[in-house]
Amino acid sequence: MKQPLRGQRGFTRMKLLMAVGILVVLAGIAVPVALYAGRSETTPAEVELSRVQKAIDALMTDKGINKFDTTSPDTGTASGLVDTIGEATSNMEAFPYSDGDWALSNYLPTSTTRGTYYVNTDGDVHQATTGY
Repeated sequence: MKQPLRGQRGFTRMKLLMAVGILVVLAGIAVPVALYAGRSETTPAEVELSRVQKAIDALMTDKGINKFDTTSPDTGTASGLVDTIGEATSNMEAFPYSDGDWALSNYLPTSTTRGTYYVNTDGDVHQATTGY
C-alpha cells in the first residue's frame, strides 16, 4: 500500500461511513416528501361540494324525508327550482325549495356558493360547475 506523502491526509473509513450515513438519512427524508407533496390537498371545489352534500343530508334528516319531489312539501306547489332535479348557483336561499323553512342556507355556513349544483330525488348532490 502506498504511504501518503508528508502533509497529505486522507479520510478514515469511519469518517466516510458517517458521511454516507448522513446522506442516506437525508435522502430518506427528502425523497418521500418530494414524492407525496401536494397529493393530500383538497381543492376548494371539493370542499364546497362536500359541504353542500352534508347540508342536504342534514336537511333530509331534519325533515324526515328520503326522497325529493318536484313540488314543495310545505305549499304543494312548484318548488321554484330551475328544473325538476333542483339546481342552484351562487344563491342557496332557494335550494332545494323556495320555502324559507326548506332553504339549504339554514344548513350551510354561508348562503352563497361559487359552483353550480343540482340534487336528484335521492338527495345526491352533483356539481355542474365548480366556480373556481
